[in-house]
Amino acid sequence: MRLQRGFSQEQLAKLAGLSINAISSFERGLRFPRPRSLDSLAGALGAEPSAFMSDVVPATTDRGTLADILTLLSRANNDTLQTVLELAKVIVVRDHRRLDVAAAPVEITAEA
Repeated sequence: MRLQRGFSQEQLAKLAGLSINAISSFERGLRFPRPRSLDSLAGALGAEPSAFMSDVVPATTDRGTLADILTLLSRANNDTLQTVLELAKVIVVRDHRRLDVAAAPVEITAEA
């Protein structure tokens, strides 16, 4: 998106109020921006925050819901963000365990 708009990393960093290292890390997939940084990037690029989710979020995910979540989180303080992150980890792990159990093969043994 940055290249489509004709921005260098330095220009985008200045427009978004972020460091060049942050922009580079985001583009290389080493880090994902926090909600406030995501809002800043979106504003600098004239896009919605959800536009950055296409490579990260499966197509079956409701992007409107993600945009709502990002908007809410952009207004949260760091303590709230940490709490939400920990809660999200618990929920995702629980869901993966449920899926793993459902997908596990059932061994059927013949009784003698």
